[in-house]
Amino acid sequence: SLNITKNYPVTFGVVQTSFGGGYIDCAISKFNAVGTIKYFSTYIGGNKEDQILNCVIQNEEIAVFGYTSSDTFPIIKNGFQPKHAGERDYFILKLDTSGKVLISSTYLGGKRTECFSNISNNTNYYGTAPGELIMDEQNNCYIIGNSSSFNYPTTAGSFQQFCDSTNYGDMVVTKLNSNLTQLFWSTYYGGVFGEMPAGIRLSKSGVLYCAGATTGPDFYTTTGVISTTKIVTPDLVAFSLNSTTGLPIASTYLGSKGSDVGYR
Repeated sequence: SLNITKNYPVTFGVVQTSFGGGYIDCAISKFNAVGTIKYFSTYIGGNKEDQILNCVIQNEEIAVFGYTSSDTFPIIKNGFQPKHAGERDYFILKLDTSGKVLISSTYLGGKRTECFSNISNNTNYYGTAPGELIMDEQNNCYIIGNSSSFNYPTTAGSFQQFCDSTNYGDMVVTKLNSNLTQLFWSTYYGGVFGEMPAGIRLSKSGVLYCAGATTGPDFYTTTGVISTTKIVTPDLVAFSLNSTTGLPIASTYLGSKGSDVGYR
C-alpha cells in the first residue's frame, strides 16, 4: 500500500483506474514474493487528500485503514457511515485479493479531525503512525486511532462514550463487524489533554493490547499496574481491553524522566 499522486501504473479491471483528485490518493499493489510479477495495482481515493495507515491480508480479503478528507471516497452505500462527517475522517475498506472487487467500505469519524499528530502545544509527532487496524479470525476489524471530534461514533455502555479532551482529542478504539456495516463497540480512551495511538494487537485468548502516549495527568489507570502517575509530558501508556465488550482490563503509564512516545 502506498500514498501516491498522478500517473501511478494501474492494471486493467481494478476497483479504481484513475486518480481521484486533490492532493494525494492511496494506491494498493500486489506483487509476487520476489517482486518480479505485479498481480494488480489500483488507486483508492476521492477528490481531496487520502492516505493509508496500514493494510492487513486475511481469508482472501485485503483490509485497508487510513484517513481521508474526500467527500467522494469510494464508500459502499450500506457501510456503517456512508458520508464524510468532518475535516478528516478515518476510512476502512476491504478488497478481494484480485483488486477488482470492492467488498465493503465505510467512513469512521465525527465533525472535527480524526488522525492528528499534535497532542499539545509543543508536541508534534509526525511519523508515529497515528492509527492501526487488525482483524480477528472472523475478519471483524479493530482499529485504534485518535479523534478531536466530540461526536466520534461510540456505542451505548462503552467505557468512555464522550471525549474528555477540551483542546486536542482522545484515543479511540473501535470494533466493527466483517462487513463494516455495524459497530460491536466503540469508545474514547483518554483524559483532558491529548493522546496519540501507537498500536493494537489481539491475543488468542481474546485480549486486546493497546499502546500510545498521553500528555495528561488523568489518563485512566487500574490498580496494581506499573505506574498510576504521569512522570513527564508526554508519557507512554499501555492498556488491555476485553475484545468482546471493549471494557478495560488493565491500564498503566509507562513513562520515564524524558519524553516518551510509541512507534510501531
